[in-house]
Amino acid sequence: MTDPPESIGVDELLADVRRIRGWAWRAGKSGRTAQTIVIRPRGPFGAGIPLLEEQGYELRVEADSIIVAAPTATGRFYGVQTLRQILRGSLANSIPCVAIRDWPSLAWRGASDDISRGQASTLADFRATLEHLGFYKMNLYCLYIEDMARFWSAPEVGADRGALTPSELRTIVNEARRRHITVMPMFQTLGHQERLLARPDFGRYAEQQRPDGFNAWVQRALWTLLPAAAQACGVKDPNEEAAPPTCFSPVLPETRARVTELLDEIAAATPSPFLHLGGDEPSDVGNGTSRAAVARRGFGAVYADYLCALAKHVQEVQRRQPVIFGDVLLKDPQAMSAMPKSVAVVDWHYDPSDSGASLERLKEAGFKTVFASPGLWNWYAIYPDYSRAFPNIAHLGRAAKTSGASGLVVASWGDGGAESLHRANWAGYAYAAECTWTAIPPTSFLSRFGSSEYGSRSPALARAEHLVGWQTFSFGPSQRVFHWEPRVRTHTAPWLERMALLERDMTEARRLIADALPTVRFGQARLDVLDHTAARFQYAARRELVMEDLARGSASEGARLSPAEQRLRITSIIALRDSSLNLVDRYEELWRRDNRYPMLDPLLARLRKQTTALDMLLRQARTGTLVPEPPRTAASTPIQVSRTDARPTVAR
Repeated sequence: MTDPPESIGVDELLADVRRIRGWAWRAGKSGRTAQTIVIRPRGPFGAGIPLLEEQGYELRVEADSIIVAAPTATGRFYGVQTLRQILRGSLANSIPCVAIRDWPSLAWRGASDDISRGQASTLADFRATLEHLGFYKMNLYCLYIEDMARFWSAPEVGADRGALTPSELRTIVNEARRRHITVMPMFQTLGHQERLLARPDFGRYAEQQRPDGFNAWVQRALWTLLPAAAQACGVKDPNEEAAPPTCFSPVLPETRARVTELLDEIAAATPSPFLHLGGDEPSDVGNGTSRAAVARRGFGAVYADYLCALAKHVQEVQRRQPVIFGDVLLKDPQAMSAMPKSVAVVDWHYDPSDSGASLERLKEAGFKTVFASPGLWNWYAIYPDYSRAFPNIAHLGRAAKTSGASGLVVASWGDGGAESLHRANWAGYAYAAECTWTAIPPTSFLSRFGSSEYGSRSPALARAEHLVGWQTFSFGPSQRVFHWEPRVRTHTAPWLERMALLERDMTEARRLIADALPTVRFGQARLDVLDHTAARFQYAARRELVMEDLARGSASEGARLSPAEQRLRITSIIALRDSSLNLVDRYEELWRRDNRYPMLDPLLARLRKQTTALDMLLRQARTGTLVPEPPRTAASTPIQVSRTDARPTVAR
């Protein structure tokens, strides 16, 4: 049998064989029988390709034997995963004879997981995510933490949001290591910390300080007596509601010391060669405690001083490579030149047409470790928009290879409450893995994904994946489209055509899923998410079409509806209301299956607004007081939004 460190992949392989074929195979380091899978070390390939030696493997399936061989345990693990994928996609009672020598085109292939804006996985779901990443031969998992770690020095932080304890973080790291995955903890050391800085015990570390006591009195006196002078000096108007602070102060010594303590605590719970310091979108910097320093020295210099100090600590004390996001470096020459080139840079760009040219800029500037980072387009969404995510991943994947980048990290963000369920991301993760090993068209990928993910050769699953995942709305992200309040009014012809097409697509997708279900042997949990998303899109389309019918069928000039017409109106609203209730129940079930509870309530409250609005329309229909509203105008049509105001060029 294989050595214990390699048993995790082998055990899953043998389990797949039993489940798919019913065969009682075994694994060994030698032997040549039809029921033995030989998994063994081998000498160097000698081809002069470092990634082939470090992560490559060869797989031979012959009439009487199956052999996986590689110089490293990582390579043998990857060979086993390829064999599992072949088994899942092959015809019953047969496996195609193949001879494969394979290795990745990028050293690091990963995904970042935002657990700070809504969904925080259970340990079982973290394991499932890591199993999935390992199955597709990804080797980097970036865990995005804002206030979602239970610090020893501040145990109350994140306690009401399901934050991870040090023990849980270590469990995740250990589970990842078993699958040859490195965890990169990502703690925001500058921006995106509005929840942490809203705490009374952390407010004093913020860039935007809230005045109190004597300072508040002075502020109010200045605006009362000398408003022009107060405005010229940058004193905030006390009558204006202040936005919550989002950034740590880059100039206060006590802030730097406290953030360093937090980094040390996270590092202690997450052994890793990396520690990601964030640093993106520092929207507050220069508007508070650092105003004078930025005016005197420049934004980039202040930014770099702060991040450089933290990076030095990470390198010298924690013996890790510090990582930061690259957006500020690319915009500010001061920051670019001052940042040590030993710092790794994650270069994120989410525009599907972005060519990845900035990767070359970072390499030319001297940075040794650069990661390309496309996005899943799952923010403000009920499901990732793969019509945008797939080209984004493909373009940056190609750019990463040609520029000599160290890797690619596909980003999942939870803006809008992380309403898109985790398992919806898995097709995007798998496609990112494909783009860092090979380069295949999305259409071919979906067929392969269906067979490897579900163990089914049914073409219906690829078609259903495409119907649900390739939904783009020019008038807003899918989350906003779903949550529009039911309003009885007429719409434009293009709108109605789009909703009619959406209803047809989702009806077809749900039929395809139901038809293929008997052939599905794996991935039922993900298929549940796919079907639920189709049901949500289907509901949204029907809601808009029913509202249109109700508006056009309303009485005019005092005419009264017949009893039959009245019953039809009531019936159509009841059908929508019942669909809304069922969707809420199903969403809660799927959420609870994979996630910790605390952040579910806000999403359920938002979902239930649909039911509440439909109940009101139902009362109006029953009392004969249901009347249409004015048609939707261009001014009232929601527009797409970016993740934050600091990303205006990439509408999401």
